[in-house]
Amino acid sequence: MQSDTDRQIFHSIMDELNWDSRVCAVDIVVDVTAGIVHLSGAVPDTDQRLCAEAMVKMVAGVRSVQSSLRVESAGMASGTSGQNALVRRIHQALSGLGCVNAEAIQVCVEGGWVKLSGLVGTQTQRQHWVWMLQKLLGIREVMEVLGAGRY
Repeated sequence: MQSDTDRQIFHSIMDELNWDSRVCAVDIVVDVTAGIVHLSGAVPDTDQRLCAEAMVKMVAGVRSVQSSLRVESAGMASGTSGQNALVRRIHQALSGLGCVNAEAIQVCVEGGWVKLSGLVGTQTQRQHWVWMLQKLLGIREVMEVLGAGRY
């Protein structure tokens, strides 16, 4: 379980990566433990890898950055490995919210669509998850089959 500080660092990093148009962050996976950030996944070119690493180093609270980002062409990153990375990133983002059981949500990425299914605590949480995926992660199409109730 992440500490509150690590969660704040994670959200700040995600905000930076998603805000800056110099980086296509859809296949970047971020993990924060005790202020140490590990970047993994893929970016389309070396400039984006260097930019992402530099941006993360500038986030308040980051003690160090360990990067294993790979440079892959857009065609390579959008295949199955890119979809798997996106599923991991979505689960990571949802877990970072801390208000719901992210493991109870199934995520499927197929044909450019993200499908969420499962049960969340409230209707507000359901709406927040969909909004977060669309706005913060830059996902254009979300099909959600989320119910609200006890999970």
